[in-house]
Amino acid sequence: MTELRWLDRPGEQGVTWGVPWPRGQVRPGTPFALTDASGRDVPVQSWVTATWPDGSVKWSAHAAGAGPAAESYRLEPGREPAAPGTPVTVARED
Repeated sequence: MTELRWLDRPGEQGVTWGVPWPRGQVRPGTPFALTDASGRDVPVQSWVTATWPDGSVKWSAHAAGAGPAAESYRLEPGREPAAPGTPVTVARED
């Protein structure tokens, strides 16, 4: 688990950040869940940006949309993320 805190004041916009992981701690394909300081699940999108030679995750990137800002968040590997309340869909029309 990784604790995340704002440097200055809680953000009012969506945010993207990266997290380093020790070798072997996070296996490929592991989901990440985000919770606020009150323990409420927050929708988050995650992807791997670098791996260790053993294939474990070295760096992961995460994005959370705008919403009520919390004082802090916890990023937890191994738990499915919350689904967004209003998912974004893209449709192609020819």
